[in-house]
Amino acid sequence: LDAFLYPRLGPGQLWDAAADRLADDGVVPELNTRVVKLGFDGETWTVYLDTGETVTADAVFSTMPLRQLVDALDPAPPRAIRTMAAALHHRSLITVAVALRTHLDVPYNWVYTPSKKLRVGRIQNYTRWSNYLVPKDWQGTYLGLEYYTEPGGELYGTDDEELKAIARQDLMTLGIDESDIERMMVERM
Repeated sequence: LDAFLYPRLGPGQLWDAAADRLADDGVVPELNTRVVKLGFDGETWTVYLDTGETVTADAVFSTMPLRQLVDALDPAPPRAIRTMAAALHHRSLITVAVALRTHLDVPYNWVYTPSKKLRVGRIQNYTRWSNYLVPKDWQGTYLGLEYYTEPGGELYGTDDEELKAIARQDLMTLGIDESDIERMMVERM
């Protein structure tokens, strides 16, 4: 096959399909709930949620960063494992979605921006991924400006308006006039 088959509505469809498959097997995922501890007695997992609830299971599927997973285990793994996990780093992703009134003929799905003049790390061109990722009959350009940060890092706690201002500055540095911006939204992952 000489084509990249991207999910029509984006990568979230993969997680939705996984959740549907789990539900078909009688497993209901707990979404938007933080796990604070994972207990294991040799047979059964006890999952402690930030809501104060607990859930028991015979298996756990985790999407938390590996370092946080190791820290949450009870009993704690051996010191060598905890030390290795503590050395791991992950980054958070903040996307500023930008609708531009003008159609830009950007021939790439994404462009990395390794410049000291820009804070954005990568720019996604949603139309190149799938026409379903942009509003119907949209004639402009729909971009996703991706900003990388570590938890607790400089951008991590930045409010949406300041993130939009950073994105505007990056767009102006790239030669896009601020008056061309139709709309902006912020998504944190």
